[in-house]
Amino acid sequence: MLPLDEVSEAIYFIHEGLVEVSYKHSDYALVQFEEGSYIGDTSYIYKIFNQYTYRTKYSAEEKSLTIY
Repeated sequence: MLPLDEVSEAIYFIHEGLVEVSYKHSDYALVQFEEGSYIGDTSYIYKIFNQYTYRTKYSAEEKSLTIY
């Protein structure tokens, strides 16, 4: 999805499912994004290296993740 320590090539919109975000290699989730959210915008717009790890999660009702 968004590689750590690389500049994002796009802004990603979450259509279904959940994405948890943590700082670098931490297992602690700082925030959780859900349907209608977007990620990768800061890295893409300002051309800075991504400092976060993105993990896909699924909501209780959904069994899939769709990102555009």
